[in-house]
Amino acid sequence: HFALTCHLAESLKAAERARVVNVASMGHWAGRIDMDNLQCEKSFNAVGQYCNTKLANILFARALAERVSHHGISSYSLHPGVIRSEFAQDEAGWFGHLFKLGRPFMSSPEKGAQTSLYLATAPGIESDSGSYFANKKRAMCSPAAKSQAKAEALWKESERLSGLSWG
Repeated sequence: HFALTCHLAESLKAAERARVVNVASMGHWAGRIDMDNLQCEKSFNAVGQYCNTKLANILFARALAERVSHHGISSYSLHPGVIRSEFAQDEAGWFGHLFKLGRPFMSSPEKGAQTSLYLATAPGIESDSGSYFANKKRAMCSPAAKSQAKAEALWKESERLSGLSWG
């Protein structure tokens, strides 16, 4: 998300109004950003890392919103719902079984896209830039997702790792 958005910076700034929409998940509640193991070189857990990356998406959206409002750019993150997709279909263990069993109760991909489409197109939501959404409404996010210090640390490390910055 960071690198792609930085590569698009000039186009986003040139637009009269632009929006950056980051798909996260309510799985972010279990996320922990460990700056000493950000690249999972010391340890890796697939489910844990999924939650970590979703937390990172929310922190990125918040940090971006702080930097781009004066350019007429808005930034949002969202939970699309639990979607009937191929997610976790090849996952072994309890997590994969849970998703396979729950598949009939999951939302369609079309329903899952509704909040993303809303954030990309709804008029008058610019004042909610930096916010986290679910079901086309602002939603509560975890205390970790509200950490300005963590958002800034992750931003700085993203700049260092990618060699990019918000122009």
